Amino acid sequence: TGTDLLFAKNNNDFSRLPYNGFLGNIPVSLFESKYAEHLPASISGKEFFNKYAVSIDNVTTIDPDKNYNLLSCARHPVYENMRVNLFQQLIQQFSKTKDKEKSLQLMGELMLQSHASYSSVGLGNDATDEIVKLAMEAGTETGIYGARVSGGGNGGAVVIMCHGKEGKQTAKKIYQGYKKKTKKKIFFIHGSSHGASILNQPTKINNHESYNWN
Repeated sequence: TGTDLLFAKNNNDFSRLPYNGFLGNIPVSLFESKYAEHLPASISGKEFFNKYAVSIDNVTTIDPDKNYNLLSCARHPVYENMRVNLFQQLIQQFSKTKDKEKSLQLMGELMLQSHASYSSVGLGNDATDEIVKLAMEAGTETGIYGARVSGGGNGGAVVIMCHGKEGKQTAKKIYQGYKKKTKKKIFFIHGSSHGASILNQPTKINNHESYNWN
C-alpha cells in the first residue's frame, strides 16, 4: 500500500513490503508468471510518478524527462540473484565435479547472461563490451569460459573467467592487445584482496601478486 511505501522510504525499513522490498527475493518463475506482464518495457520519470507516486530508493533520483527500461531493470536483480546462487553452487562443488568442463561452461554462460542483462538495463559501456567480446572470441579452447562487466555503473572493470595456465596467459594477451590497440590507461588485476588497496601497490594474496585500486 501507499502507506507501507512511505514508511519504507522514510524509515529505510522494508519489512512491511512483499519480499522485504527486494526484487532479488522474488523467484524467477513467479516474477515471470505474476509480475512481468504488469510492467511496461519503457516509462518516463514523469509517467512513473503519475502512476506509482513514490519511489522508495533513497540512493538515486528519478528524472521526469528521462525514459527508463522498467521491465529490464526489474528483471535484472531477479535473474541476477538466481545466477549468483547457481554460480556459487557450481564453484563450491567444482573440486568434486567429475565433468569439470561442463561446470566451467555453465559458469561462463551465467557470466555472459549477467553481462547481457546489465547492458539491457542501460549501464553498458563500449569499452567493457569490447573486452568481453574479445574474451569470448578467444574461446574455451584457450582456457577462457566467461566474462562480464563489473563496477558501479557504466563499466569500470571486466572479470574474465579463465582456467589453467593457458587461460591466464590468454587473459593477459587480451589485456595487452586491447591496451596496445586503444592506448588507454588500463590495468590487469590477478587474484583478489580482502579490501581496497592503493593502485599499483602489490600485495600478496594466497601466494599471488595482485594489483588493486581503491
